[in-house]
Amino acid sequence: MLKKLLTTLSYKNLRIVKTMKALQSALSRILAATVSTLLILCLSFVAVTQVASASPILTVNFDQDRAGGDFDHERVMALEECLEICGDDLDCKAYTYNPQGIGGDGEPVCWLKEKVNPLRPVPPYVGAATGVVLRR
Repeated sequence: MLKKLLTTLSYKNLRIVKTMKALQSALSRILAATVSTLLILCLSFVAVTQVASASPILTVNFDQDRAGGDFDHERVMALEECLEICGDDLDCKAYTYNPQGIGGDGEPVCWLKEKVNPLRPVPPYVGAATGVVLRR
């Protein structure tokens, strides 16, 4: 009778130990996955924060110009391209985008400016926009 009781207890203890080891293994995998996920989220947040803080800030004034101070120009398709080009160029302090092109040729142009001149209205160039770099 005692032998049978000990055998039963040993068998139950063995099942409990196996169950505990299985639980420990499962918890270890869950913990590892959680730590990995948290690390990836933290690194992603840092990367997004760095990209966001590195974006330049430019103003936009429609139907205006800042005459003079041009150091370069590029043909572009949209105002957004002009903003990006000026924001990426460390020499660019201001810009003027003219959708009508040079002399009204119909090919939009972005004028990059090395200095910030006063605003002036430009009625003949409908859709023109100008602005300055506030922060890089």
